[in-house]
Amino acid sequence: MAQVQSKGRFSGCLLASDIDGTLVSDGRIPQRNLAAIRRFTDEGGLFTLATGRSIESARRYAEMAGVNCSAIVYNGAIGYNFMEEKTLWQESLPESAKILLPPILERFPDVGVEVHSGRKLFVLNHTPDVDRHVVYEQLELIDMDYDAAADEDWTKVLFAMGKTDRLAQLHAYCEELSVTGCYFLKTADCYYELTCDGVSKGAALTRLGSLMGVPPERIFAIGDYYNDTELVEAAGVGCFVETAPAELRALADYVACSCEKGAVADFIDELGQTLSGQAAVFR
Repeated sequence: MAQVQSKGRFSGCLLASDIDGTLVSDGRIPQRNLAAIRRFTDEGGLFTLATGRSIESARRYAEMAGVNCSAIVYNGAIGYNFMEEKTLWQESLPESAKILLPPILERFPDVGVEVHSGRKLFVLNHTPDVDRHVVYEQLELIDMDYDAAADEDWTKVLFAMGKTDRLAQLHAYCEELSVTGCYFLKTADCYYELTCDGVSKGAALTRLGSLMGVPPERIFAIGDYYNDTELVEAAGVGCFVETAPAELRALADYVACSCEKGAVADFIDELGQTLSGQAAVFR
């Protein structure tokens, strides 16, 4: 892990990046991003991840990227320090969320269902879509039925459905359900999640910034999808990549190039110019 420098252009700054479609393309971090992140941390910046992935799934990218402060995982439900192997906070779904699963499974027997419980992953309905997700994120799973899983502590539920029409039907059905203490969130074109009320990447970024003593105007964030909306809006300077939906790009202070071309590096370069300009004004 990179070491934080006490002085430098990015001293006192916190930059949080989404993983998939933002930092990582086809499972790899573009070299341009790695070089820029190293410059950012060498010049005093705090770089971290804000992702829907689990602790173990995010770990290899935290190590590859040189994350040097606590990370945001499970879309903000958990704050985790990979350097110290320490959980800063953890939010769990209420018991009321668990009773939503049986009717969903009955109505949509073809939807893959993963129940994430801290570091553990229980698969309640095994489908090819779940298999692809597990392989892509290199997850270790436990096949389990609903009754056994209901006794566990739930961090989030992920529904995997590769057929867009069926995912739309699932979305419409879930929107009509009466939920207390939780909400549904589309996190990718084939994933739909159930998470706790009050949990989001944006809320987690604000929480992390406060814990790290970073003022709001020195907090930066970059993402590419709808579950990054709160993250980008919570930042002092927020960025979406150019492949993000148009309505999201309109919310950003800056639009970076595509993930494949090095979006995080593009954003860091822009921040460097902005901060240098600010320093020049006050000299």
